[in-house]
Amino acid sequence: MFDELFRVELHPALIKYISGKLDYLIYEERKILLENSRFDYSGAKIAEYLNLISNEIKKTKKLSYNEVEDYIKKGVVFNANFSVQPKSTFTNIIYEDSDEPKSTAEIKVYLNFIYYYDYLKEIINSYISKRKIINLGKDEFREILEKIDNELLASKREDIIFDGLNSISDFYNDGGISKSSIRPSLVEAYLKEKNLNEMIELLHKGIKDNKKKAEIDELKKILFTKPIIKQEPLEEKVIEQNEIEKKTETKTLPDIEFEEDSKKEEEIKEEEIEVKSRQSGTDELIESELSELEIEKKQDGSEEETLIIDDEDKVNQELILEEEIIENVEKENELEIEELIEEDIPVSKEIKREKDIFSFLSKKEIDKIISLIFNDDEDDFTNTMEKISECIGYEQASEILKSVFFTYRVNPYKREAVTLTNAVSNYFHQGN
Repeated sequence: MFDELFRVELHPALIKYISGKLDYLIYEERKILLENSRFDYSGAKIAEYLNLISNEIKKTKKLSYNEVEDYIKKGVVFNANFSVQPKSTFTNIIYEDSDEPKSTAEIKVYLNFIYYYDYLKEIINSYISKRKIINLGKDEFREILEKIDNELLASKREDIIFDGLNSISDFYNDGGISKSSIRPSLVEAYLKEKNLNEMIELLHKGIKDNKKKAEIDELKKILFTKPIIKQEPLEEKVIEQNEIEKKTETKTLPDIEFEEDSKKEEEIKEEEIEVKSRQSGTDELIESELSELEIEKKQDGSEEETLIIDDEDKVNQELILEEEIIENVEKENELEIEELIEEDIPVSKEIKREKDIFSFLSKKEIDKIISLIFNDDEDDFTNTMEKISECIGYEQASEILKSVFFTYRVNPYKREAVTLTNAVSNYFHQGN
């Protein structure tokens, strides 16, 4: 069964992928039900019950050896690519080779595949919900990812790059002795997708052997340590300045040559004045001829030409207005993504809730959770609860819980695990 995967030493990113795959299969069957049913299954409350049914199906679903093997292989390929090139990998898994628009309901299901860079899930979910978007084309979706990436790099570049390095290292070093080093070629591919060409140059300069793995701390120093600019001593600058002044003094020309030059300049100026006067005279003639032609045209009754010009002006004005409207809409979308990032990135916003997370658990429940889930490690329990309370939403907190259950080899459907999960859920949904 699916819950038995938590007992096996399988990377949580692969468990997440398999869980997402099952969610997608259930979604496809649910879609068949909704399309062919006589009843209306729409509405938030019904959707909530359908999600509960989906979770129950996942709990009881028996996976064959071949199914598990297939899902693990695909999960490895997905996460290996996604950790390095998240935008292109995620776009390709949703749209594959098709440019046909996808429903946002289906896109949301694909978000369940994501283990790394889970902030993307929160921002995209918020964006879709707030804009009330029904469908998204491949180019539109890619553009949204680009805007999110650009905004994050503009405001939190260091945090985002560090998260990328740690994510790549975490997956590519699974099962290895050291998890603090990665191949520079993977880092280069990650930076390339983000169009960080300057950082790629720094990487090339800082890494001597591109075939050997590099420590993450070393990579951070290479990418973010600013080069030291050596300042020349003040005395040397003064000496250089004096030498320059001496050289310019020796190159001064005699007074006679300057007088000849001034005479030549006066002659040139006089010639220019004469040419200008001639040109002004011809300009006046041209203007008078044009004015006469205009008078003749008016007398001939040719008013259509002036009307055409007016119409062209109106068309140009309309085009300018359309361009301004498009620019304003684009700016609104960019601002909206900025707002969503501020709301959904954990480090950017603090949320104050009325009740403390510990208030949703009794003393007896806390003792059992520490004993049976955290293996009597009270400090780890306290630190974990603090991390959860700093999360923006329940989805992000649930990822921490899954990591805990995986680390301590705990069945997430065990009584104490369910108690903890419910407490966390109640904490984030208080007041709703």
